[in-house]
Amino acid sequence: MFVEREASVGEPISQERRNALQSDKRILGNVVQCDGARATISAYAEDADGTVTGQWTVGKMISINLGATRTVGLVYEIGKSDRAWSN
Repeated sequence: MFVEREASVGEPISQERRNALQSDKRILGNVVQCDGARATISAYAEDADGTVTGQWTVGKMISINLGATRTVGLVYEIGKSDRAWSN
């Protein structure tokens, strides 16, 4: 959810803490609901070519960025919006 690789104005260091050699493929999503204690994130589990880019797992630490604010959280539940299954 965070793309920038260089320090932005006013910040002494970059907010990107991943190794520069690490692949840019990662799980990206959008916050679709937030009640102050929990956020619901909508995301895709695989690419258009069917290659899995990342796995959502309970216990995975995530970060949500909104301008100068970064919120860190933990995945505690995973759901699917519809009950259909496809291979």
